[in-house]
Amino acid sequence: MSENSRRKIPNLPFRKMRGMRNVVAHDYANVDMQIVWEVATLHVPELRAVLEEFLAKWFRLRSSPVSPSLWHLATSRASDLFGGCVRATGRRK
Repeated sequence: MSENSRRKIPNLPFRKMRGMRNVVAHDYANVDMQIVWEVATLHVPELRAVLEEFLAKWFRLRSSPVSPSLWHLATSRASDLFGGCVRATGRRK
């Protein structure tokens, strides 16, 4: 993601998100599943709220109406991605 794009959503912890991705992708033998679980269950809902707010503002600024299917895709994609992290832990609430 470009620096310009990151500046548009200052409430997202891009450095921490990138750091976790790097550990999971490159140092997977040392992944602390408790941290993955906490991120998936505590922080992802917070991230989703920030992204939904950003996307709502972005879509309102556009001159053309947004189709319901595009809105659903835009707001659910993060949950789909992070849902895999929750499933990978083998833990369910």
